Amino acid sequence: GAVERPGVYQLLEGENIKELIELYGNGFTPVADRTRLEMIRMINSADISGDKIFLTEIDLTSNYTLENYDVITVPDITKLQPVMFVEGAVATTNTTSAANDLVSSNRLVVPFSKGETYASVVRRNIWWFTAVSDTLYAYIIRGDEHIPLNLNPMLYDAQYRGEVLVQENDILIIPFRQYFVTVAGAVANPGRYPYIPDRDWEYYIGLAGGFAAGRNAFDRITITEISGKRMNKTDAIVPETVITATTNHGLYYFNQYAPVLTTILTVISSIFSVQAYVNSR
Repeated sequence: GAVERPGVYQLLEGENIKELIELYGNGFTPVADRTRLEMIRMINSADISGDKIFLTEIDLTSNYTLENYDVITVPDITKLQPVMFVEGAVATTNTTSAANDLVSSNRLVVPFSKGETYASVVRRNIWWFTAVSDTLYAYIIRGDEHIPLNLNPMLYDAQYRGEVLVQENDILIIPFRQYFVTVAGAVANPGRYPYIPDRDWEYYIGLAGGFAAGRNAFDRITITEISGKRMNKTDAIVPETVITATTNHGLYYFNQYAPVLTTILTVISSIFSVQAYVNSR
């Protein structure tokens, strides 16, 4: 059946269905139906006893005990009902740890009922989506077509029904959400830069070309998260943080106002010179 390495195997003492599939069979294929494994229990290598047992994922977890000559068949889910595929920023299991560890693209095989809409499929599998799933810019690959599909109404609006029907072999792509960090103030190139986990404020100041010469003293910065809360330099930088390099260098202000002061002093000096000349006449 739907395992990577089908065959006949002689198990060691203490090995059962888990070892048969994961070790000897090298695991399930992407289209394996893990919920309905078929087992035929034989009397010997030629005679079938007539016992057909259906095993579930619970039996896999508990490592169901096998007997000599047992035959395990893993069905192909595509032969049971139509399926579509989901790729990208989706969790593969309905657990918090799986969602938190989502750093690479995954592929899911999803059975559906004919006439089912994407709103129904998405709501039924809401656990697919995590903080890094860009549900606004999802799209469907259907043959040569690319169909944009905003999943947000399906996820957050209980009254939304949707009209886009799921078709067999559709591929629903969930992009990864791109986050940014804003660097402003006294830097060479202020702007928004892609967020990279586990990088400190110095990394983003470096992306912005470093502190602007003559404008910042003592690396003075202000860091605020998206809610406006002030952060310390030692705090972890989070998505949508704003890092502002303070303009606090004394020479910068002197250079800013020196021409004005020079002009004012020149005018005053000229006035006194003229007044002195008039008085001398």
